[in-house]
Amino acid sequence: MSTATITSTVLEAPAPPGQPDISYHPDINKWQARIARRLREDNLQKSIPDGFPEKLTGDLVWDGRTVADKYDWTFVFTPEHLAEIDQALAHFKGVQRHQVFPNDKFNANMAN
Repeated sequence: MSTATITSTVLEAPAPPGQPDISYHPDINKWQARIARRLREDNLQKSIPDGFPEKLTGDLVWDGRTVADKYDWTFVFTPEHLAEIDQALAHFKGVQRHQVFPNDKFNANMAN
């Protein structure tokens, strides 16, 4: 039996001109430097753009201090829900892997 080692190198593309240097993986040092620079430049907009409401209101608006009191985050499964989940799991377990992910040529090579 032979083994293969697969390696890859991912090079991050430089940010487009005028865009912040933000990569997929957060970098706390860059983030803190960006915050310090933006505060130092003091050119952040301090007013709400025309057409935006001063305060949001409505049924979907929540406050972090009271959201836990307003919403019930626990979903209680009924016996019917549990039976349906069991049935779906039994169906999934009964499906042949070949039907779910057909790759005969690859599987034949892997079996050797």
